[in-house]
Amino acid sequence: MNETTQPKIPDLPGRPRDEIEAVELVAELGLAEVEKRYEALCARAQERYDNFSKTGDIPVGFTALDYLTEEELSERHRLFLGMTICSDPQAEARQRILMRKAERQRLRKQREVQYAA
Repeated sequence: MNETTQPKIPDLPGRPRDEIEAVELVAELGLAEVEKRYEALCARAQERYDNFSKTGDIPVGFTALDYLTEEELSERHRLFLGMTICSDPQAEARQRILMRKAERQRLRKQREVQYAA
């Protein structure tokens, strides 16, 4: 999500407690900070996984997430929920497309005026 736009904070009544906590976290920190923390947790998990893979001590079926503590997994879950609930990637993509389209139209009109003269 673009840092200049505010995240969409949905209504909370009737939502599970973890979703409410996730939305409150996004409202408190902002979506950009939540995304940054999520990426940091995932990078930490991958680093641990890579360290264990050097020695060959990884059980079959393990992923990087298996190397997070319970607290880190809980935090990752809240961060992911917050990003999922409070962002609308389709609307953001639509907005970017409209901005590019408007820029192309502006340039086209500018060229038409330039060549008409």
